[in-house]
Amino acid sequence: MRVLELACGSGMTRIAVGRRLLTREIHYTGIDRNRSRLEAIEALTRAAAKALLPTDPASEITISVPLGDAYALNGRVKARFVKAELNLNDPDALARELGALLGKERFDEVHVHLLHPGKHGCQPTGPRVLRVLAKHLRPGARLYHLFQHSSPFFDFQPERPGPSREGLCPAAGAPGDAIGRNETRFGKVAAQAGLALEKCGHRWERIRGNANWVTRRFAGAEPDRHSAEAYQRVAEQYSGYSRYASHFVILRKRVRRPAAPRRARARRLTGV
Repeated sequence: MRVLELACGSGMTRIAVGRRLLTREIHYTGIDRNRSRLEAIEALTRAAAKALLPTDPASEITISVPLGDAYALNGRVKARFVKAELNLNDPDALARELGALLGKERFDEVHVHLLHPGKHGCQPTGPRVLRVLAKHLRPGARLYHLFQHSSPFFDFQPERPGPSREGLCPAAGAPGDAIGRNETRFGKVAAQAGLALEKCGHRWERIRGNANWVTRRFAGAEPDRHSAEAYQRVAEQYSGYSRYASHFVILRKRVRRPAAPRRARARRLTGV
């Protein structure tokens, strides 16, 4: 299972992935511009047999992580951390940077979480940036994105669901349906990048300090509370800072189906 995380910080996502996929070997690549964050990995891997921290600030940090973790990671997580700054607001620059760092390597999951809204806010080049990232996804693979208020991948700032009557989750399909509008716009931008919107969640606060994730079913007007609870768990899995996020999106790379032979296609169309 190959996992890539941009702006990885201390790399906690690799642990969440290892906990979620208990029988898989995880090959994790984390990229971050802040060396002090990468060095904090040493504190997070005290149970590791060795942690190799090179003195050259431009070099990579490669760590095998046989963590003595309660979820029995047991050496299944192989982590590679790279110090580099990526330009997520310029698709051409990002393509060159990722090409230099990763070559043509493709991943089963790409994670990009909680970028700074001021520096990495909504950008009109968002679909092109997503298309660059999609080149490093295997067909059917997913991009996980947890963010606060705005994201460089979308050219709009998503709405936050407002309160509803009797303190219930806001109803999808009702007047002022922020959930439905966000879902439609997320899906449109994803399609421009050759991706499909698989899931999205929106943080809704019923009472100050008491927040939950809400979404909607694909059929029916009421939000699916079971899905909302699942989104909360998913958000917590992929970031230790999920409480700061307002939106969560999962995008999937489309799988190209081989074209049917012309003769077989003609039979289906004519029924002969």
